[in-house]
Amino acid sequence: MPKLFTRAEAQATLPEIVPLLQALQAQWPELVAATTAEVVLRQRMGNNGHALLGDLATLTQRVEAARARTSTLIDRVRAYGVELQDPATGLIDFPTQMFGRVVFLCWQLGEPRIAWWHEVDAGFAGRQPLEPQEE
Repeated sequence: MPKLFTRAEAQATLPEIVPLLQALQAQWPELVAATTAEVVLRQRMGNNGHALLGDLATLTQRVEAARARTSTLIDRVRAYGVELQDPATGLIDFPTQMFGRVVFLCWQLGEPRIAWWHEVDAGFAGRQPLEPQEE
């Protein structure tokens, strides 16, 4: 059973999560770039693998380091009980109960407050504004 947040609890958690999301957002491009470079190099190695083994070892270390840093940040975010939806944009969901069922309070890095919700299976595209009285 996931932790269920009230809107006030979710809002109060943001100051602790924002620095982690900012660090993750800064780290994410490095992981993507290193992983992409490794894939490209492995494809090139099909023609001349032995000459590129040193490059591959260096790149693999870079990927592993970036993956470890990213994984640590993701684990720290998830430890709060939130669902991390997109590390690149800092999109997170807080499980909550509304209308007698579990839904998500939806928030993205840079938004001033939690003002959206969506059904568990709807995702970002299904976001709906929270009513003012729910604030």
